[in-house]
Amino acid sequence: MSKTGEAKHAAGPWQVIPEAEKARCDVIQEHTGLRICHTSTIDGHSANEYEANAALIASAPDLLAALRDILPVFDNDGTRV
Repeated sequence: MSKTGEAKHAAGPWQVIPEAEKARCDVIQEHTGLRICHTSTIDGHSANEYEANAALIASAPDLLAALRDILPVFDNDGTRV
């Protein structure tokens, strides 16, 4: 976290790049190609599972933006304004 309390991360959008031959998916920053992470199979999990995990991770910047958009709707105690 920064000194202001804001989390720092690679700016979105992030994209999923499936690599079936390696049984994994990379999550990259679209504008730079920077690899954010990769997901892969372990303990016999299916390709659907690692692809779903990569999709969830890739949606993180959009989810954070959505949360920031709705934050002003709530008081500090969580009640709706």
